Amino acid sequence: MQQEQEHIYNAWLPPCVVEEVRKEPERFHQLVCLLKESLVDESPAARLATTRWIPVITTFVKSKSELAIADLEAVVQIGLDLLLQSSDNLTIQQRWGHCVTRLVCKYHKKLHLEVEWKPFYTMLLSTHFKRRYSYEGLAMRTHHLDCIVALVRCCRRFFPLSSGAEIWFEFRPALDDITHNSALESLGFLSLFLPTSILKRSECDLQLSTQDWISECLKLWASLPNCRYWNLQWASLIARCIKHSVGSVDWEPFLPTLFTSFLRSFEVPVGKAGAWSPVQRHIPHEVAVAFDSRSSLTFSKVYAKSIVYLLTPGGSAQGHLETLVDLLEQFYHPSNGGSWTGSLERLLRCLFCYFLQRLDSEQRRSEKLGSELGPRERAMFVRTLMRLTERGQYSKNVGLANTVGFTSCFLAYVEPALMLPPIISGFQTALESITATHQLEFAISNLALAARPILLASSHIRSPDNPSSIQMGGFDGSTKLNSGVITSLANCKKNLMDAMFDTLPGLDANDPNKTLATLQLYCSVLSSVGVLGAKEDGASGALAFDWSKWIEEFLSHIFVLLVNLEPSITSSDTEARDRFLTDSGSQYRSVVDILFSRVEPSLYKQALERISKFVHSTVLPGAADEIGVLCFNIVSAHPEESVTRLLVPLMESIVSSLAESPSTGFSGSGVRTSGADFKVGLSDALESTVTYQLNVVGDGISKGGHALLAHSELLKRVIAAAFDAPSSKVNIAGSGLLICLLSSLSRYYITGSYPAWVGTDSNGIDLWYSTKGKLVPPKGSKLLWHLPSQVEIEFAEELLHLHLHKSLQDLRNMCQEVEVSEHQKEHLRVLLLRLEATLFGVGACLPDFSHGNVEPKCLKLAGSVGIPVGSPALREEAADTIHQACEYMLRKHADDTTSLSMLVRVIGAIGNYGSVEYSCWGQNRQLLEADAKCLIEPHINFITNCDTHRRRRPFSIIRDKVELHNIWRSSQQGGWHGQIMTAPLHLAILSQDLLDLSLHNYHNVRSLAGERLEIMLKQYPSLVKNCVPKLTQSLQVVAPTEEAAFGACNILKSRSLLRHLMQDWNSMSSFLLALLSSAHIETVKTQNAITELFLWFNFLFKGVPVDTLLSSSGGNSREDLDGMTYSALIAYLKEKVEATGTGTGSSHWRYVLMAHGMLLFLALPAPSTLCNGLQDARSIAYKTRQSIAGEFLNNLTSDLPALRLLSVLALLFLVPSSALKPLRSGISKVSGMQLTTQTQNNKKNNNECYSMESTISSAFKNPGFGKRIVKHLALDHNYAEGQTYQSSNLNDVGLTSLMPSTKREWPYTRTWDSNSGGEQFNYAYAKLFKSLVRECGSLVLQELRTPLEEAANAVEDRSQQCIAAEIISGLLRSDMPCVVEAWHSWLRPLLWKVLLHTTVESACEWAACVRLAVGGKGRSGRHVPVLRSCVLECIAEPLLPGSATSLVSKRLMLLQASLLELGPDTEMDFQIKLLSEVLEYMSHPAPQVRDAVGGLICKLGANILGSSQVNQGHIMGSKDWSTMLVESAESAVIVIQSKGTAGGKMCVDDTSSDSSKEALKCIETALHFVVAAIRSGNAAVLMPVLLRLLQPVLALQDTWDKDVQALAKSTMQLLMWQAFSEEQLDEVAEAVLSAADQSNWHTRVAALTFLSPLVFRHTFVMPPSYLARLWSKVHQLLFDPQIEVRELASSTLAGLMKGAGSKLAEVFRKESLEAAVSLQAATKLKTRREPSSLSTIPQRHGVILGVAACVLSVPYDMPGWLPEMVTVLARFHQESWPIRGTVTKTVSEFRRTHLDTWEFQQDSFTEEQLEVLSDLTSAASYFA
Repeated sequence: MQQEQEHIYNAWLPPCVVEEVRKEPERFHQLVCLLKESLVDESPAARLATTRWIPVITTFVKSKSELAIADLEAVVQIGLDLLLQSSDNLTIQQRWGHCVTRLVCKYHKKLHLEVEWKPFYTMLLSTHFKRRYSYEGLAMRTHHLDCIVALVRCCRRFFPLSSGAEIWFEFRPALDDITHNSALESLGFLSLFLPTSILKRSECDLQLSTQDWISECLKLWASLPNCRYWNLQWASLIARCIKHSVGSVDWEPFLPTLFTSFLRSFEVPVGKAGAWSPVQRHIPHEVAVAFDSRSSLTFSKVYAKSIVYLLTPGGSAQGHLETLVDLLEQFYHPSNGGSWTGSLERLLRCLFCYFLQRLDSEQRRSEKLGSELGPRERAMFVRTLMRLTERGQYSKNVGLANTVGFTSCFLAYVEPALMLPPIISGFQTALESITATHQLEFAISNLALAARPILLASSHIRSPDNPSSIQMGGFDGSTKLNSGVITSLANCKKNLMDAMFDTLPGLDANDPNKTLATLQLYCSVLSSVGVLGAKEDGASGALAFDWSKWIEEFLSHIFVLLVNLEPSITSSDTEARDRFLTDSGSQYRSVVDILFSRVEPSLYKQALERISKFVHSTVLPGAADEIGVLCFNIVSAHPEESVTRLLVPLMESIVSSLAESPSTGFSGSGVRTSGADFKVGLSDALESTVTYQLNVVGDGISKGGHALLAHSELLKRVIAAAFDAPSSKVNIAGSGLLICLLSSLSRYYITGSYPAWVGTDSNGIDLWYSTKGKLVPPKGSKLLWHLPSQVEIEFAEELLHLHLHKSLQDLRNMCQEVEVSEHQKEHLRVLLLRLEATLFGVGACLPDFSHGNVEPKCLKLAGSVGIPVGSPALREEAADTIHQACEYMLRKHADDTTSLSMLVRVIGAIGNYGSVEYSCWGQNRQLLEADAKCLIEPHINFITNCDTHRRRRPFSIIRDKVELHNIWRSSQQGGWHGQIMTAPLHLAILSQDLLDLSLHNYHNVRSLAGERLEIMLKQYPSLVKNCVPKLTQSLQVVAPTEEAAFGACNILKSRSLLRHLMQDWNSMSSFLLALLSSAHIETVKTQNAITELFLWFNFLFKGVPVDTLLSSSGGNSREDLDGMTYSALIAYLKEKVEATGTGTGSSHWRYVLMAHGMLLFLALPAPSTLCNGLQDARSIAYKTRQSIAGEFLNNLTSDLPALRLLSVLALLFLVPSSALKPLRSGISKVSGMQLTTQTQNNKKNNNECYSMESTISSAFKNPGFGKRIVKHLALDHNYAEGQTYQSSNLNDVGLTSLMPSTKREWPYTRTWDSNSGGEQFNYAYAKLFKSLVRECGSLVLQELRTPLEEAANAVEDRSQQCIAAEIISGLLRSDMPCVVEAWHSWLRPLLWKVLLHTTVESACEWAACVRLAVGGKGRSGRHVPVLRSCVLECIAEPLLPGSATSLVSKRLMLLQASLLELGPDTEMDFQIKLLSEVLEYMSHPAPQVRDAVGGLICKLGANILGSSQVNQGHIMGSKDWSTMLVESAESAVIVIQSKGTAGGKMCVDDTSSDSSKEALKCIETALHFVVAAIRSGNAAVLMPVLLRLLQPVLALQDTWDKDVQALAKSTMQLLMWQAFSEEQLDEVAEAVLSAADQSNWHTRVAALTFLSPLVFRHTFVMPPSYLARLWSKVHQLLFDPQIEVRELASSTLAGLMKGAGSKLAEVFRKESLEAAVSLQAATKLKTRREPSSLSTIPQRHGVILGVAACVLSVPYDMPGWLPEMVTVLARFHQESWPIRGTVTKTVSEFRRTHLDTWEFQQDSFTEEQLEVLSDLTSAASYFA
């Protein structure tokens, strides 16, 4: 077996660490063995205990060690087994799911697994799509869902080959009924689970060819247009299939359909159509959360993947891509930004990422498939993307501008000859021009990203005649570069050299962004140019200019920049300034690091001299950090020389400055001089100067190492003087110096400049390296680490003795003092500063506490930050002393927040071993990642023909990453042994100290202590249990301080505490009791904190702890000191609830809700879900759920609104789905004897089931209980006066909003009419009554009858009507025999009475009631409700002749709502009969009736046309509805148009005649039909009818009736977004052409308006013949008599010239130019009076409009034909109106769109042409 290559981050670690790292695979193997041993016990508690190994496994994976694949496979298999075995515990599933996902994603190419898909599907279905009888918080459910979805995505590659067919057959049937939400759910599962192996096995498993299967998928995709979710799921699935079928599947036949879908998803404005589709299918909440809400998939990403992998040599995909770019590129321009910019930016980013990814995979592939992209395909693709980068490079959207920069940079490695010259050109333009200076920042940034490609390309290309030169095609030898390309690339290098000097003024303190871009350029160049030398020494091999001069000027500008950073004298706040040079994203550190590491000795001395002179002569406290960076890097390069020259004078200056100042003696010297008083302190000037110098020296010595030993005495004097100074700022600066000194002496860090083995190529360009693969550093290469010598260790030990040991001794003495001395406060602060400095300085070099028990070796990761200094005893001594100090300070100095904050930091440094290193790693990692992002060489580099399969980076980045990796490893030495072992005693004491401080009175102390405590508890979870009593007591004491309670809430919200509370019953019970006992706290702030804590606990709740089930099954009733047993706590909560009655007792309503919430989530899982071994637990769970349900049932009559809603949701959770079996046959009449017998049999058969019958029965037997329920629940439906609906504010606490859903979102079918769902109709209430009647049958029904009838009869009370509708719908949906019997006795008359008497305002609630009652049941809605036919028969009962309009409208509304639940082949006799009746209402006088009729005809017609059960007789009887609808609409249009238009004059009698009114009614019904067809998703079925109605819609865009006109306009907006198939486009084109020939010019305008989006969105599927006919018609309309038509035709033509119309545009441009020239010549010869075709104004204007269309078709480019076009157009500016207006408007638009690029685009014009343009515009300077 081939040995894995060692990762460079591990190979370059310090030698002593490398040896330990190579033992880590064996340690990991031991860890796996321990994990396997822990699986012997299969109890729930043992399975939960396995999660403690997950952090250890994760740490090993992050360590980059080469772990054995067998061990990794074992861990993955164990994780999957535990996950599938723990259906009762989501915590285990989530944590192991995340662990397995991480492993599979990282090692998927090496693992050999076979994973079954069905268990994952069952898990998702049962946990998130079905009712779950155990309570977990919303966050727990959400995290679990995300985890399992991610796990399935990474594991589906390991599904068996046969799984593809199984998955397809499982979910395919549901996709046929797209009106039901089950289709959306099934598609989500299909897209998630289906592996791409189905393409290889479709013929044998599906009995379909691959082409047929793809066709079926695309057909299903197209069946539901205008649904973002549907499109994304199909696009994702198809994209995966395309990627994994390159070379094996022919996708050419599907390209037009695919690219049409791609284009439609980019919602951009076209013509007068808006940017957003007016129709969108609503997605159910559970489906959106599972498959759409947090997915990383976007349209741009999946479409980019599809496009890149569709590219094939000789294929048409590239042409389709160019057409797509031709249509979209205009929206990348800064002037065309909008909501679509984000998606277009992602498209560009993903296109180039997937392109490089594909090139990389093709280079790796040993076996060629013939589908690989060659030089020609690469060049064409790059040219296409260049069009987008040119548009977006100066975008106002920062994300798009940055993406353009990275795209240009990475593509330059593929096609440098194409990409590099435009980058240089853009930079020069921005640098030199006046109009483009705002673009300079992005131009410099782009140049910085392209610097390395420029150097590589210009160096590797020499001459076309040189046979040894690199050649082209991406430089792979396919074609030889011509001399022009070589010259261009050589000029790029020269321009880059010039830019190094030209951009130096960009270092400007007043322009941070430009300064950062300039530094980025220098960093990029310096990372590639090799060693920097003076000109006389040969300079640099890559850029041979005078580096001595450049460094001199660079340092001069840097010094000026630093001086300007210093705040003015008038500003005393030196901390408030913008530190942009040292923040993340700045490459200032990297520039000076590389500069001083790469210069030759002579230049280094020159730089050192300049810096020393600057630092010694200036004092800039405001720029101390930036100057410190300079000193740090120049000292790090050559410590011996620089320490003496740069730092020693500063230290001597510090000592001399402080020698004459008063001394406090706090440094340990014991010498205190007179006048040493902190109140007096030092002078401002002296304090500022010394602080600045100390900070600079501290930064400078950070990597001084051995060079500092010669100045050890001086360093000790400086530190002592700093601590002795009576100034807190100087003391703090001195502590920083001590930290840096100890770190420099004791730690491992990389020293020196670049090693000798860091190579350059033959042209002097630095080689960049990858961490693994081919292009790694030379074998045997190592870094030079600072390994502390014995002398350094002795010096460090001496400093520890002076400032740690002696400080501890002084601190102990101070704590023993009875009286507080005069200067004790200042002395204490300095002592803590010294302790903090020493502990932070040595960090993990000071050994950890000794553990009494032996730690398993496998739990410890290899790593060391330095040589051990001190001993564990010293750390223990520090812990003891600090504990004493903590007690003393809380007694004597409780108000000194500064000292207490220092104390907290000291405790953290002592107790949290490795935390100093981890914090350092986190901070520096962010800084390094920002630098590394800009210094990347991609996997593919065709310039040098190297492919390492990994990205390459400069040595400086890899070096810094290695150092950070070592720091991270050392931070893990505190390790995860705390997960397995108990904490040392000293640590337990310190944790209590931090706990006391976290309850302190001051916020700063509390928050800081809380952070340190959380770190400690995370490392040692065993400490958490000791913290709980004090925290809960802080909430329970009689007179607690507000701050203590507030601090306790913050600690209890931490992750470690919450995890412990949810796993330990005693702690949880005491916590809940403490919350309930905190009601006496009166402050609002603390009460809000307590409420937030409870909500957060509920939100994250992970279920009742496992040990509760075990203790409950044992029947143990003892009460522990820490809390109550489960049964006792439930009893206490019930007493608490009952004491408050119905929520109106003495307790605050928040606490009433809190107690009820606790009852809810403490309910044990349903007995049926518990394993059979826990019989006692099943009994307890049964009784407990019954008891809790009884409480919530009584609370339905509470006066507290929030409690009522909470009770409804709780009962849905507690009441079982069905105890009595409902009827399943579609009967309508059953005898009472039969019903009674069946009910008794059902009870007998289900007496073993978990039931709530006794609980519910006892409640409903209370007199008037049903009436009180109806009365109180009706109050939750608030209709404010003047509004249709105003929500009750029931979420003041937020408990109900944070509860996980117990039901699927209703309606289950597509809702396009808002009335059919009700305004306030609450499905939860309906489901509750359905469950109650199923549980208790006739008892509940009888108790509800009277209040239900009263509520239904209260027709003016909308809230009563709403609750009545909810109850009736729940009863009818229950399918219970007693309800069937009641239907015939009193429910049907009640429903009919409601229909007759209810108000129109309440009709929508009854429509929702009917819809729910007749809706299909089951997940797919295929089970028919028992009473469906009865309900339909009731609402369809004919009305009496002459019934009121409101009654007709209500009846139609109910019928329409019921039809939403009926599909084809369902109740067809009813639907056919209803259609015949509805057609009679087409001319009804009431508009609301006609609106409903249009919707009913749409639904009925779609169902009849789609039915397979309608026999021939039925067809003959119903087929004429479409003909009647179309003919009536056509005749109505004729009548309406004969009366005139909106702007015309007409007689009043004409518009008020019977024929006109009848026509308006007919056409309005037809328009409502079209609207309903599109909004309901039935457009595909009804398309033949819609196509025949298209021309009437276009004809009514401007008419004398404003209502019809507005309806027609909205209808056309919908049709603009409608997708048409290629076969349908023929009829659409005919309709548009026919409308364009109408005599009414408004109809011609409408045809042009409709044509633009039609052609745009169907570019790829529209046959050329159709496009040519449409083009010809638009061309003809240029000469229309009406000016509005001519102008719209011109703008339409400008749009048609893009995309597929580009070939027609070439001919049109030639004809238009010739016509304009001829017209101009005729004008000059004064032949206008002669008869000709150009004699009329429309003819002349049409010629000019044609030229204007050509000019406007290229708004930002300057093709070769454009200058002549613009000039010819400008020559007509003296013509009369409207020609003059068109010329002026067009030239003005041309000027606006070419403004930014005019400086170089004007070169395309001749002097004569520019003179013509300058005559036209007043801004002569623009065209001159």
